[in-house]
Amino acid sequence: MTLAPSGRDATGAAGRARRAAWLALKVLVAGAALWLAFRQVSFETLGSALSDASAAWVAVALVSVAATLAAGVARWRLLFYPDHRAWSWRTLAYALLIGQTVNILLPLRFGELARAGLLSATDRAPIARVLATLAVERLADLVILGLATTLLLLSVSLPQWLHAPGQALVALAAAALAVVIALTLDARRAADWMQRGARRLPERFHMRAARHIDEAAAGLSSLRSVSASAQLWGLSAAILLMAASTNYLLFVAFGFALPAASAICLLVVLQVGNTAVSVPGNLGVFHYLTVLTLAVYGIDRERALAYAIVLYAVALLPKIALGVLIMAVGPHGFSYQAVRQELGR
Repeated sequence: MTLAPSGRDATGAAGRARRAAWLALKVLVAGAALWLAFRQVSFETLGSALSDASAAWVAVALVSVAATLAAGVARWRLLFYPDHRAWSWRTLAYALLIGQTVNILLPLRFGELARAGLLSATDRAPIARVLATLAVERLADLVILGLATTLLLLSVSLPQWLHAPGQALVALAAAALAVVIALTLDARRAADWMQRGARRLPERFHMRAARHIDEAAAGLSSLRSVSASAQLWGLSAAILLMAASTNYLLFVAFGFALPAASAICLLVVLQVGNTAVSVPGNLGVFHYLTVLTLAVYGIDRERALAYAIVLYAVALLPKIALGVLIMAVGPHGFSYQAVRQELGR
């Protein structure tokens, strides 16, 4: 006699089946994008284009990736203002690399939760405060990316297929800027309003919610300081420009005579495309979007694909390697369970 599965087991099995189906779809999308990127490509010409790339300029591009990561760590540390100087550079760098690795490898962007879980487990950082700093980070990135897209739309002839996504990104960035302004001007009032709402909860939930609200408000302190806020926006702009410089340095490595604006354009396309169509490892989508964008600037398919392969190896593979290494031999406890346990305290 076979017993029917319990309700919890059936629900768990259904959830696993949905996740497996979703992952299979993502893998299929990645495979289709890779096929599109490599179709009608002469592999002899592709190999020649790869061998022609200047190793010296590729190495300089790698340095620019390291500089971008360092600026990201500096900005995240600043977001713990006013006690930001007490935070460990090494722990923040570990957490940032693990978060980026998770975002690259997994089809869903759980990297921010991994970062928060690591700090909570290693430094006993209040989880709500960490999540608030990550929210400010994402808002700042969105605003700066929207500003760059606005400048591209106004000053550069962009491909027609980029206009609608670009305009949508600008609108989203404007909304993010409005949120940042509201938090800068009156974050305390918003926290007080949320505290009043929390008082209506049962006692055991009220105390927990009140603590998390206070911690989240502390994570927004950098916005209320003129000096910290100025540094935040300066670092955010520098991070975007340094990321675009990686693209440009590889243009030089391949001998592409392209304007600096094209490096920013490629960065915007990859940021938007890989976020909207998230696949494991960014495989396929990353390469196809690069080929499409460079075609607009007159780069033939083989050289564009060679560039995409090297850009992927320079911009993503070192992060994946370092992130996996840290997970293997570095600090542990960055699991999503750590986030859930801290939120439940």
